[in-house]
Amino acid sequence: YGLYPDDDIIIYCFKGARVSNTYVAMKLAGFKHLRNYLGSWNEWSRDEKLPINDERLPA
Repeated sequence: YGLYPDDDIIIYCFKGARVSNTYVAMKLAGFKHLRNYLGSWNEWSRDEKLPINDERLPA
């Protein structure tokens, strides 16, 4: 479990407002391949055809 600076990463939040802070922080941390999912969770969760993984990661 982890993210690496060369990974292709799509970031999002609930409505799309806070994702800009995450984008800037990750760019400053050296992540190179970031994309923002403009629809965010609010859009994704409304489409029953799209997958949702509700598995918990180990503590």
